[in-house]
Parts: sequence; C-alpha cells; structure tokens
Amino acid sequence: LPGWKHPYDLMPGNPSDRAPKEDT
Repeated sequence: LPGWKHPYDLMPGNPSDRAPKEDT
C-alpha cells in the first residue's frame, strides 16, 4: 500500500523485505 511505512522498509535490505515477518 502507498505510504505504508513498515519497520523493515526503513532497514537496509531488499524491497521484498517490506513484507511483515516477525512484526506480528
């Protein structure tokens, strides 16, 4: 989603790493 700021999105890594992993 546009504007969806995920903790992983601020961290170095691949764009695909934005998916919620252990953020549950």
